[in-house]
Amino acid sequence: MKFRKILLIVGIAVLISVFAINTSFGASSEKITKFDAKEVNVYNEKVSTITKISRFDNNYSGCEGFKVNIKSKYRDNYKIKTVKAKIFQYNDGELTKSYYKTYNFKNKNTVYFKLPKFNSTKSYYLDKMTIFYKTKSNFKKESSKLFGKYSSKSSVIKFYGKKSNILLKEKGHIEYPAMGAWPVTTYQNFQIKTKNPKYKINNVKIVYYNVAGIDSFKTIKGHGKNKLNYRSYERMEAISVGDFIVKYY
Repeated sequence: MKFRKILLIVGIAVLISVFAINTSFGASSEKITKFDAKEVNVYNEKVSTITKISRFDNNYSGCEGFKVNIKSKYRDNYKIKTVKAKIFQYNDGELTKSYYKTYNFKNKNTVYFKLPKFNSTKSYYLDKMTIFYKTKSNFKKESSKLFGKYSSKSSVIKFYGKKSNILLKEKGHIEYPAMGAWPVTTYQNFQIKTKNPKYKINNVKIVYYNVAGIDSFKTIKGHGKNKLNYRSYERMEAISVGDFIVKYY
């Protein structure tokens, strides 16, 4: 009887240890940092609207393109002949070259051009743009210095993890106080989805960064779901999403 009791105790202990081991291996987490992003900034001029389209990834590689579109009320009297751009080139964060480039068009309502591709060591910045019009009006050109000019902004960022993918949509604008460009985000929409139904989300920790490093965290409960949607209308100044830490059951 005593021997059977010892066996029972040992058996319970084994079951408890097996359960603990299975629980520890069942729960897992991953840090998601890999992403592709598209950001759109819109600048409002008198005759035209300028749209800057930026595409980049977590390795700081990508390109920027510019669409110039004549507003509908001016389209009968204005066409775009050429666009002259002043471009800065930076190597390892240092300004190494400043030059002008002229893009020729055949009297269009809408035109598009791109800057050279950039990476983590070499980047290009369009400082100023002058648009020349074909028109009978005396207002034959307009210039826009993009740095220092207010613009609306929106972005779509796709994060790629091993077990989940995350789609982040943002809206806001760029302000220019004394310290320089100041991005303001006023809306965020997170869509988090696991790649396999067997992965159940415990929680998602959003890591926010400022210019100095990590700024704050926000945790969203997963409730064991495979797909989460989360919206935020909190105003954030010079703060951006950097990483996600997803914990699974």
